[in-house]
Amino acid sequence: MPQRSDRLFSTHAYPDLMYLVIPKCGCTFVKNMLWMIDHSGEAHVNPRRVHDDDTAFLRATAHGKTDAEIRQSEFAFTVVRDPVERFISLYFDKVIGNGHRKFVPLRAVLAADHRLNISAATAQEHRENCKILIGWIKRNLKGKSELKPDAHWTPILWRRDMMTHFDLKLLPLGGLDRRLKVLLGGYVPRIDEIVGSSERYQSARLVARRDLLDPELREMILATYHGDTKLTSSVWDYWTEHKPQCAAEIPRAGQFL
Repeated sequence: MPQRSDRLFSTHAYPDLMYLVIPKCGCTFVKNMLWMIDHSGEAHVNPRRVHDDDTAFLRATAHGKTDAEIRQSEFAFTVVRDPVERFISLYFDKVIGNGHRKFVPLRAVLAADHRLNISAATAQEHRENCKILIGWIKRNLKGKSELKPDAHWTPILWRRDMMTHFDLKLLPLGGLDRRLKVLLGGYVPRIDEIVGSSERYQSARLVARRDLLDPELREMILATYHGDTKLTSSVWDYWTEHKPQCAAEIPRAGQFL
């Protein structure tokens, strides 16, 4: 049986640095950072395709640490994101944007069987598409749709076991560059420089959030991801109130879950 620690990415030089990927939560940024840490500050040859070959990344398993030792690490972490923002990113990247070409056939299913408008241009048309998507995801998470649940849209809390088993540090996506410097500033040399030059991938948004969301769509998203809403709000509030200044002050999953 595979070890759970095999799901944590790490680096050769810094074995206490371990990261749980949650798609659509800054993972392109963080994995490019890990790559640069492990390659003397050199960027990946194609930073936006850093996910193409995960075998190029060391896993925590390689360090031979016990689960208890991983739990004691000050630098084992993951990143969480507001579910509304995560959903909008999924829509503009994997449904309407070019990301659908190298992804599960989500767009094709929605267009063929659920009246998704792939030529949407106005805010109203994109809003109706989003309502189709979130309705489909709600059914998908219950096992009642054409595709298996995929990590890009499953709730963050579907990783609850991993987060709590290793009691990972939790960083909100907002201001992630600053928060990574807080986490790693006393551990990884030149982390400010590395974080500052790591690739930041953002899907192109054809409609501003304020124009896309109406009360009905917002409520549909929050109802589908209600647990994620509570978690991410709590993590954000903790960082805002306590303003951690070093790794030891960053909250762990056990404080919220």
